[in-house]
Amino acid sequence: MNSGIISSRYATALLKRVTETGRGQQVCDQVEQLLENPEVLIQKLEPDLKSFVEVISKNGRQEYLKLALNSFVRKYYESAGIKMALLTTASPAPGLEEKLSALIHEKMGCSVKMKTKVDPNLIGGFTFVVDDLLLDASVSRQIDLIRRELIEKTNRIV
Repeated sequence: MNSGIISSRYATALLKRVTETGRGQQVCDQVEQLLENPEVLIQKLEPDLKSFVEVISKNGRQEYLKLALNSFVRKYYESAGIKMALLTTASPAPGLEEKLSALIHEKMGCSVKMKTKVDPNLIGGFTFVVDDLLLDASVSRQIDLIRRELIEKTNRIV
C-alpha cells in the first residue's frame, strides 16, 4: 500500500479525534515540537497523541509515524483556516514578517503561521512561500535573471 495513503489516513483519524476532544492546538503544538527535535522526548504526551502513537505501534506502522505527523499538521492548519508560510531573508528583517502576515490576511482572508530563516546566499531581499505561491524578491534571483539575459543576448550576437 502507498505510504502517502497510509499516513494520510492516520493523520485524518488523529485530526478527527482532536476535533472531537477540542485539544487540536495543544496536540499540533506538541507534534511540531516532536518533528523539529525528535531526539527530545516530551515527558507528557497529550492523551490523544499518546493513544495515536500506541495505535500506530500496535498496527506495526512505526515507519509511517513521521509522515503521518507531518500530514496531521498540514490537515490541522487547513481545517483551522491557517496558511503555512516560509519567509527566508538575507539578514534579519524586523517588521517584515508582520507586514507579510497582514498582506496575506488582507488578500486571502486567513491567518498565517510563519516560519522564518536567514540565508546569506540570497545576498539581499527575501523569498516568501505560501502554499504553492512564491514571491522571490532576492538579489540573487535578480542577478540570475541578468546573467540569463546577458547569455541570451550574447548568443543572438554570435
